Amino acid sequence: MLHVGVVTSGCIESERQALLEFKAAMVDDYGMLSSWNGQDCCHWNGVGCNNLTGHVQSLDYDFTENEYTSVQRFLRGKIPNSLVELQHLRYLNLSSNGFEDYHIPEFFANFSSLRYLDLSFCDFGRRIPSQFGSISHFTYLNLYWNNLRVQSLINLGICPSCSILISI
Repeated sequence: MLHVGVVTSGCIESERQALLEFKAAMVDDYGMLSSWNGQDCCHWNGVGCNNLTGHVQSLDYDFTENEYTSVQRFLRGKIPNSLVELQHLRYLNLSSNGFEDYHIPEFFANFSSLRYLDLSFCDFGRRIPSQFGSISHFTYLNLYWNNLRVQSLINLGICPSCSILISI
């Protein structure tokens, strides 16, 4: 018997591999990604998938409201380019993780389905990628508490239709 609207195969393999590359690139002192094993990435903590297609639609790794203090950084490292495989991503929250030696990945601006991006309290440094100047599809962009050059944001005219939170 076929159940209409139910995915039985789990997540998309190329997206699963992209997430495993992300996991491999992160320093995860607290085991936050410890559930990231097995074939179905749709059942991994922090990963949300479309029930019909199996595509990854959300990554939620904001660790500000848990038993740890907000001073600690839970995931650290350089975000790998493999995440570009997540072309159906609509929601990305990496708030309160430690990316202090890196800049915001340019490919984040290429996620045409992305509506919500929270990179607050991540200690990203340097500049805001010029590719962010073409962002018009976001409804929420939070870059609060990063070491970014605010002038680059002003020059780019980023996201005129969304809520933006930025610290200077």
